[in-house]
Amino acid sequence: MNKIFLTIALSFAVSLAAQTRSLTLDEAVKLALEQNPDLLLARIDAERAAGSIAVAQGAFAIQAFAGSGLGWTDGIPQSVEGATPAAVQASARRTIFDRSAQARVKEAQASAEAARYGAAAKEDEVAYRIAAAWLDLDESDRLIELLGERIPRFRSIEETMALRVREGRALPLDASRAKLERVRAEGLLELERSRRRGLEATLASYLGLDPAVAVSTLGEGELEAGREPTSPAESAARAAEQSPELDSLASNVAAKEMAVKAEKGASMPRLDFVGQYSLLTRFNNYEEFFNRFQRHNAQAGIALRVPLFRSRDVSARVAKAQIDQQRAELELDARRSGIQLESIQLFQAVEQAEGARQIARMELDFAREKVEVALAQLEEGRAALDAVEQARVEESLAWQRLYESRYAEQRARLNLLRRTGDLAMLFR
Repeated sequence: MNKIFLTIALSFAVSLAAQTRSLTLDEAVKLALEQNPDLLLARIDAERAAGSIAVAQGAFAIQAFAGSGLGWTDGIPQSVEGATPAAVQASARRTIFDRSAQARVKEAQASAEAARYGAAAKEDEVAYRIAAAWLDLDESDRLIELLGERIPRFRSIEETMALRVREGRALPLDASRAKLERVRAEGLLELERSRRRGLEATLASYLGLDPAVAVSTLGEGELEAGREPTSPAESAARAAEQSPELDSLASNVAAKEMAVKAEKGASMPRLDFVGQYSLLTRFNNYEEFFNRFQRHNAQAGIALRVPLFRSRDVSARVAKAQIDQQRAELELDARRSGIQLESIQLFQAVEQAEGARQIARMELDFAREKVEVALAQLEEGRAALDAVEQARVEESLAWQRLYESRYAEQRARLNLLRRTGDLAMLFR
């Protein structure tokens, strides 16, 4: 019986372990770049846009048709579907020159390039979102750990104060304050545990994992140093030069320019190569109305079509395409200025976060010195145990501020790398 229970317990433990996914920051981002739903959709859109190039190039492909125009004839053979009656009919056509179709091909190529850059921009966005979610979860785990360590110290202080109140060496208010601190810490712990469950579900959703899978962080999650710009000017220059969002907008401008040329090309001549073949039959009375009957007939030549008048709808389409082009150009210029300004602000945010982290480190060093002093005074009999516990609480709070400043700095660096177009490359 004991073996059965042991087997069941082991199976249950293995099942729980199989439902937990521990990931480093690097692993989480790489996994997201492989299977994040939003990113997969962006890549599908890029593939669909690339397929539109072949569709546009189809205008210059050979078009061949075969069929039959067989029919009964009484009198002069007349056309059936635009051709003389024949047992077998075949025709082929290939466009040699069409300014409008050529522009449509270039428009499709520029649109595909815009979609490809759009997918690259989505990669940076997803990498930032996943990395930020990982940092949030890791920060929550550390805060839960600190709160868990802090609560016993508050209990110890509360018990000491209650004893002093009974002995008449402290006011009841001091005991109430100690109890309040303990209850507040316990409430914060429960709130943080609830918040962690939400952060865990969010990260799992971003990673495209099953909601039943528990996700935990692994490792420190420090970003590789030396990737971010070293000055605000460099930050703005890199953002303008290699931002996939700006590249996508620039390609969109090129596509709109080709759309204008395509609409204007509707007024240009078109040159096609054409070929035809017909297998004629005698019962269509060809011998009665023509001097000579020939069963197999073929011809090849050039078809030239020159538009003589430009219709109003063509002019309207050209005007609309020109407006779309102007709008795309203005959008590109405005976004370039916005991204450069944003990159400068993000660089400054990184500097501020680094300064805050240094201050938090100094505060922690000071808090640790206070603990050492309190311990020394306790050994000498010049301090009570609650003073040591209070010093350790202050040390725990200093650790919390250091962790908060560290995660804030990491998020600021992530945001800067996202804006300069370097973030996704950092995890490849």
